[in-house]
This record gives sequence, structure tokens and C-alpha cells, in this order.
Amino acid sequence: MVAFNASKLKLPFMKYRFYAIVISLILMAASLGLIAFKGLNLSVDFTGGLVLQVEFSAPVKVAEIRASLSEIGQGQAIIQAYDKNEVLIRFQAEDEEVRKEVLDKLKKDFGGLKILKIDKVGPVVGKELRNQAFIALGLALTGILIYMAFRFKFRFGVAAVIS
Repeated sequence: MVAFNASKLKLPFMKYRFYAIVISLILMAASLGLIAFKGLNLSVDFTGGLVLQVEFSAPVKVAEIRASLSEIGQGQAIIQAYDKNEVLIRFQAEDEEVRKEVLDKLKKDFGGLKILKIDKVGPVVGKELRNQAFIALGLALTGILIYMAFRFKFRFGVAAVIS
């Protein structure tokens, strides 16, 4: 059996600190650039739209539902399988006509369909949710900064929040 002796272990972390700093800065710049140019991919909960919970008479695969919805221009819908016959479908259209079109298409392609729930999420609710998420993020970062400053040093807290 080999014993591990930490006191004899010498790793030159500081020797490579500049490489680590450069790599971190490059990754941070790339992340900020992607957010600036591509934007955030927000779900229906944040942007507003419709949430349908339906139950099919026979098991249906998510890929089949997505293919069916793609034919009517709703291929970007978020589809979650709950049970072998139950599915939750979220899409960004709030229009009554789109809801009717989606339900008609599903009934036509898959036969028996039971609507369990229809929720409409407005953009006002989504905006409020997004604002609350940013407030929660700010409070969490502030808490990390305070803890790190109290437990170690203030500059370590700032470094942890920046990273």
C-alpha cells in the first residue's frame, strides 16, 4: 500500500498563473460576446406563451410530436414527456388560433387526445420572473462577496464574484 504524504508534494501553481489568467480572460470575453450577439435563450416562462398538458390515448414519442408540430411551424416548442401517454408542450405563441391549430394537428396525427391543462403565460409575468431572477443572482453574488471577505480577505471575495 502506498502512503500519501502531502508535505512532500510540490506543485508549482504560481508558475502557471499567467496562463490561467489569460485563459480565464479569453473564456470570459467569449462568453460575454456570445451573450451580446446571440442573446439569452429564454423559455416560455420568461418570454410568454402557452403551456399545454395533454394526454394521448396511446403512447407517443416526443420526436413524433416535434415532427408533427414542425409541419405547422411550431418545431421550436419545448416538449416534455410526463408519463407514457402524458406530455407537456410549451410554445411562445399566445394566440388562440395557434393553440387551436396545435391541438387540431395533434388530434389529426395521433387520434384520441385529452386536454388536461392550458396555461397562458403573459410577457408581463415573464418580465417579472426575469427581474426576480436577476435580483436573486445579485443577492447571491453579494452574499458570496461578504462571506469571502469575512472569512478570508476582501480581494478574495471580489475575485470569487468576478470568476
